[in-house]
Amino acid sequence: MKALYEFRELPSDYDDNWDSFVEASPQGNAFLLSQSLRTLASHEHPQAYPLRVGAFNREGNLDAAWAVLVRKRGPVRYATQFPLYYAGPLLSAAACESKEQTHRIELLEGLARELCEGIDILDTEAAPELPDARGLIFAGCKIHQVYTHLWPQGTAEDLAGWPNKTKRYEMRKASKHHQFQEIPITPENLDLFDHLHNLTLIKFKWIAPAHWRSTLLANMSAMGKAGFCRLYGATSSDTPDSPCAIVSILLSPQQQRSWLWRVAYHTDEPGLVPALYVEASKDLKQRGGAGWTLNFGGSPRPSLAAFKDHLGGIPCPRWRITWERPGMKSILWNLSTTTKEYLRKKTYRLRSVTTIESGSKIQE
Repeated sequence: MKALYEFRELPSDYDDNWDSFVEASPQGNAFLLSQSLRTLASHEHPQAYPLRVGAFNREGNLDAAWAVLVRKRGPVRYATQFPLYYAGPLLSAAACESKEQTHRIELLEGLARELCEGIDILDTEAAPELPDARGLIFAGCKIHQVYTHLWPQGTAEDLAGWPNKTKRYEMRKASKHHQFQEIPITPENLDLFDHLHNLTLIKFKWIAPAHWRSTLLANMSAMGKAGFCRLYGATSSDTPDSPCAIVSILLSPQQQRSWLWRVAYHTDEPGLVPALYVEASKDLKQRGGAGWTLNFGGSPRPSLAAFKDHLGGIPCPRWRITWERPGMKSILWNLSTTTKEYLRKKTYRLRSVTTIESGSKIQE
């Protein structure tokens, strides 16, 4: 008897069918389209290549698919930290229905096994719309429940009332002497964003490598040209020509979803960044309609989760998916990752000591 599904890697000439499936899948987004994958892969360091696998039913149609960007560190092939949101399994709308939950286990298990044939390390996140992850567990993956925050569908007027009373007061105060608007993605604005963003990262005790920063800017520029990214800035009345805060928002027009991707600022005013978020999101809804949702991304710190709660974001569970090939490659990977993290923390501590001794603020 013919198997219910056939799992295989997809060839490079499968782009049209792939893009149609991504656009129709409840878990799909613009960053998983063929051209987006190739663009993002070309910016990675070391350079990556897209790996796409699919699950075909007996009629020869895709019922599920998965795409990741694969890089190499020595002999280890790894797919970690997809640069944009999200890179988990994609299901057809029919496969997401509750009556298909038993078939869905087989579908996801086979899909994960096929994907892991081409890699040694996996660390990625699935979209919140993935209904369950049991099949991934049966394939040997580890599943970790994490959360994002969402501003749901609603009008621009609805959005203004979602933050709590304290945040609304802080935002009104900041708005009195700041202006908010979309700014073009130009080399000059990207340089300013990079400067402010680096100061923001240092504030949170992270020193960004030069290649990571250049990749971020290259992705921002490319996604902007594709219509999948916008920049919004806040300028003070004193310096109207130079934003003191910039937020980049990712867009997936087919699904009417957006993400607060990266924020860069140099201010101590508590209401400025929330006001920038609200004004940018209001502009998006006014131009695109009330159907758009906005995703705040993850919250690795309790304080960040509380901040998003206060802004009226709705906590929404999703899955982080990890897998390691047993053996020496896994040992090498964990050793190199531990060493890299140790050096990152040591670099920050040394930089902090130098700053304290010199009596000046941390600068680039």
